[in-house]
Amino acid sequence: MAETFPGPVLALSGARLQALAGLLGELIDAAYTGRGKITPHALLAFAVQVETAAAAPLPCPVVIVAAPEGCVLRRQVGEAVRGARAVGSVQEALSEFAGELCRVFPDPTPEPRRFRAPAPVPVSGEPVITVTAAAGGAGCSTGYVRRMCRRGELETMPRDCENAPYLVLLDSFELWLSAREHRKRDAEAA
Repeated sequence: MAETFPGPVLALSGARLQALAGLLGELIDAAYTGRGKITPHALLAFAVQVETAAAAPLPCPVVIVAAPEGCVLRRQVGEAVRGARAVGSVQEALSEFAGELCRVFPDPTPEPRRFRAPAPVPVSGEPVITVTAAAGGAGCSTGYVRRMCRRGELETMPRDCENAPYLVLLDSFELWLSAREHRKRDAEAA
């Protein structure tokens, strides 16, 4: 009698099952046991099931992964593969299996995107530049330009909320850049 499953399934058997049995043990050791971490339940249960089936004397054992467990396994295998970066051969071999789990059991709920407030719109007609453009023009990092904005050394457009991006007033940027160059020249001369 055939068994039916409510959704996608992944069947593993033969040589693939044998290879996966050894690789899962190495993966768990590299990502969890060797680092003193606890192995997630679904991954450990799957590894035991694969190991048991691979060692079975039956001519062709099969391990079937069905929908709800497959989604959990997809996430946990992916985390383990990323956590086992030190063992390149295990990571490469299991990346293909992790990719197959992702194709068979797609993530039904994508990660939410972080909210970012829209950039303020210049209403005064004053020319402005972005932090990225200011950093490129000054030859420094965007983090440094943001720090100068927070300190008030660079004038910016008023922001509606704390996480809104800075828009630097062009006149302020040009004054700050020339003062910065003068300080550099004075430091080199001294």
